[in-house]
Amino acid sequence: MSTAPIPWVILLFILLILGCVAVVGLMKLYALIYNFHCSCPVCLAGKTAVVTGGSQGLGYEIALALASRGCKIIIATRRPNDALREELVRKTHNPNIFLEYVDLESFKSVRKFAETIKEREEVIDILILNAGFGADEDVLTEDGMNYVLQTNYFSSFLLVHLLIGMYT
Repeated sequence: MSTAPIPWVILLFILLILGCVAVVGLMKLYALIYNFHCSCPVCLAGKTAVVTGGSQGLGYEIALALASRGCKIIIATRRPNDALREELVRKTHNPNIFLEYVDLESFKSVRKFAETIKEREEVIDILILNAGFGADEDVLTEDGMNYVLQTNYFSSFLLVHLLIGMYT
């Protein structure tokens, strides 16, 4: 009894699967080695950054990366708490991390936040407008604006406008 040769289609399929496994394996190895962290050696000591939405998610990771390079961080958040600040200080060994209250659903709150920053800081070197969310409800803020548009766009624009003279 003789064995029939493996059809070339099956052989090609097996090679394709092995190739995919090899690529995924190399990607995992790369992720393990470099840990997907920015390895940028730039020192940001003496610089000041304001990060909206820096208490969680991408904003938190941005604040963490900037603080680990020595940057003074002001996190603008709706929920400032000492536990978050202590966690960032512990991870980065940078005591220059501050949390300030701002509610981007309120232009009054944005104006008050901008005044606080102007009183305490001479310059802002980095402004990261990360705060925002999505919803399909048509709810109005106290300012009469759609709350998603106000939070994601108009309040960020207002903040940029109010702080524009402080940028280096």
